[in-house]
Amino acid sequence: IFDYIHSLDNKKLAKKISEEQEKQNKKPKIFIQINLGEEVQKSGIMKENLLDFYQFSKDLGLNIIGLMCIPPFGEDSSKFFSKMTELNELINLKELSMGMSSDYINALEYNSKDVQTYLTLSVSTSLFLVKKDEMRYNAFVLSLQETTISCGLKLL
Repeated sequence: IFDYIHSLDNKKLAKKISEEQEKQNKKPKIFIQINLGEEVQKSGIMKENLLDFYQFSKDLGLNIIGLMCIPPFGEDSSKFFSKMTELNELINLKELSMGMSSDYINALEYNSKDVQTYLTLSVSTSLFLVKKDEMRYNAFVLSLQETTISCGLKLL
């Protein structure tokens, strides 16, 4: 079982994680995935089901630490990040996992600590990592030799 799970989005998965954490005596930190854009091609619970799903997950003994979303491509992500902040505060959670490669700066402005990045890179390309520090953004360069990388970044 993983340390973090960013995509809890249904009761069947919640039950399976609960069973597995019992077997392995390990409680991962879990984000509930919300489908704020109501996109049929994306997973996630609808925002109107959040309170019931959160309580269901807590009753199973899951360690829910925050919410996760991936806003619709091509739309202003700020309105989705703002709504995620409201929902997180509604159920008194502290962590947010939101944003992609194209809108991570926006996600940082709404206190996202985790950004999903899915990049295809050519050989010897550099990846710029950004760290939020008192409303400043510091860039770090990581030289890569692989041609493809898929990762989530934890922003400190």
